[in-house]
Amino acid sequence: MIDVGALQALRAVATLGTLARAAEELGYTSSAISQQIKRLERQIGTPVLAQAGRGVVLTPAGRAVVESADEVFHALERCVESARSADEGVARGVVRLVGFSTALRGVVAPALSRLRRRYPDLTVHVSEEDPDRALHSVHAGTADLALVHDADGVPAAAPPSIVRRSILTDYGDVIMKRSHPLADRESALTHTDLARYPWVTSPAGTVCQQWFRRLFADTPTEVDVRHLVDDFSRNSHWSKVTMFSRS
Repeated sequence: MIDVGALQALRAVATLGTLARAAEELGYTSSAISQQIKRLERQIGTPVLAQAGRGVVLTPAGRAVVESADEVFHALERCVESARSADEGVARGVVRLVGFSTALRGVVAPALSRLRRRYPDLTVHVSEEDPDRALHSVHAGTADLALVHDADGVPAAAPPSIVRRSILTDYGDVIMKRSHPLADRESALTHTDLARYPWVTSPAGTVCQQWFRRLFADTPTEVDVRHLVDDFSRNSHWSKVTMFSRS
């Protein structure tokens, strides 16, 4: 087990540049800091510092340890906050939430004000990330929660370390101008009908693009995709067909 004090000492040396400054910052002697780092080196089995003139520099292993240290200390802080919350019956601390833009606007933003009123000691940090990146952030420990979307037949590739919960089922609606040849059709439109006309859809690599391709996988002709966009509000100026999330 890596000693947390030794990890803190190494991070201080990496930040301040010398053993002496790290010792002053942490309230130890330089000798004590040196001993902590030597103990850390024995625990991981490789040097983390190397001499450079009158000072020291991080070895590649040392840099790797320091880069991971923030995650360790964040985890410890969350552990303490969780214990206090459980003891007091009050939610407190920091929750890091990542998600895609429409979910943050439509789901998260309206809930934040209610959350603040109910749990004033809880802080939520929100960042926008695409689903694949968001899942990676949770897996890596840089985020606590990810709000992602997938589609029928195109499940999000979540690592085994992540627990999944479904919170909403959405639907896709085909959108076109009133002047479009299919706009006045009273009968249900088929994939073949829709595949005959130019489309606007999401960029390659997105869940929506994968869903779109799967939707038209069995049509006899290749779908004519004219534009790839992230912001579908701009589609109102184009005489093409597109598909919007209903919510």
